[in-house]
Amino acid sequence: MLSRKAAILLLFGVLLVTMMSAGSGQPRRVPRRRRWQAATPAKVAEATEATDAQATDALATDAQATDTWATGAEATSGDVQPLTPALAVDAKARAAATAFRAAWRPPSYAAQDGPPLDPPRPTRPRAWAAMGNNERVVIDSLAAFHTLRAVGTDADCVLMLFGENTEQLHRQYAGAIQRLDVWVMHVEMPVGPGDVLEGKYRTVVQRANKGKPKWWDFVKLFPLAMEQYEKVIFMDGDLQFRKNCDELFDKPAGTHSDGPFSPFNSGLVVMSPGERALRGMLGLILEGAFTYRGFWNGTGTMGAEEFAPCEAKPKKDASGVRYKGKWGFVACETTQGLFQYYYTCRKGEAAPPTLTRHVYNYQAHESGRFYQKVKDDIKIMHFTGCKKRGDEKGRQLCPEAHSQLDAAAAAVAADIEGGAGADDALLRRQSLLFDMHRVWRIVDETHNLLLGKGGVGAP
Repeated sequence: MLSRKAAILLLFGVLLVTMMSAGSGQPRRVPRRRRWQAATPAKVAEATEATDAQATDALATDAQATDTWATGAEATSGDVQPLTPALAVDAKARAAATAFRAAWRPPSYAAQDGPPLDPPRPTRPRAWAAMGNNERVVIDSLAAFHTLRAVGTDADCVLMLFGENTEQLHRQYAGAIQRLDVWVMHVEMPVGPGDVLEGKYRTVVQRANKGKPKWWDFVKLFPLAMEQYEKVIFMDGDLQFRKNCDELFDKPAGTHSDGPFSPFNSGLVVMSPGERALRGMLGLILEGAFTYRGFWNGTGTMGAEEFAPCEAKPKKDASGVRYKGKWGFVACETTQGLFQYYYTCRKGEAAPPTLTRHVYNYQAHESGRFYQKVKDDIKIMHFTGCKKRGDEKGRQLCPEAHSQLDAAAAAVAADIEGGAGADDALLRRQSLLFDMHRVWRIVDETHNLLLGKGGVGAP
């Protein structure tokens, strides 16, 4: 008679043989990425086509709001073909966009056809531009302008307000806006799902901000429509200026800093206003000329081989967010990727310079030997690694930077009471008149051109 131990071993052996027999004739399951790498190009293309329409999966990083994925397969320039999207109108979204734009008006004091200022308020030839649609972002942007004025910028500062509460925000912060000599521009998002003619890209942008829409990111295109200026530098609101940076206005359009998670950080970019660039970028967006596998307009490699393909889902390691030894490309589906393509990847166009990151886009902590080595060179502090204003962990990581930022924000807050009773005459004098409907006419013209020609891309 078998012992209890022997019986258990015998039973285990019988179960193991049964499981192996049941699995015979079935292919061994391999990890998803390995299976894709071994697939034929046709299967890879089919799988990519199916997954490009999926929602983006946000990867939380200190540097940017989102990172996205679509396929899990590694793209190479050799198997990426130019895009030929199937253009189609989302009739419901298009009708909603048309109705909204027909009814949209800026505050009465900021209307394009309002009474002229007497005397007129002149603009300088160059401007810094930031954007905001809620109280926190507006305070951050005004605090950034506070540091710009402190280092002696000779350029205009423009705050682009958009969303439902632009007049309320303007009235609330009119005191700080007056003290800092800031222009206010009332705008709305230039494009939306009713404009884009490629359904997969509509889905991508609808879910690009941690599962939420990210159409607001295209407000960053408005400096291209500010033709009263020779140069405009778009800037994120979470910047702190430590030294004068007006030399950037002498750089060519597209000059930018990279970041630890993107070859093009759209939070600081030099722009030359003009309709050609505006139409070109709007055409790419409306055409939906993007896939995670092919990047913008099918260029694939993005002109930055040290970064992973867009569709890769990077993993964090000791050195940051990486994918197979390369940096992950964050937010490539909206302006960071669009600007990278338009300014650096188009044939026949000279790539603009990339600014020294630790000088113009310092994002690390204040601790460590590197900060001690470069701190006297830093001109712009970008609150990513140091966290955002009010973050307690950020104050521990970057006590000096947060102390200065808190002081700038406190100065802005101190002006709120003075702006509470701002009258329309003051608000009018602070408003940079802007014809939002002109931009939407360009959108409609480009939309119709795409439908008629089956795709135009960028000039």
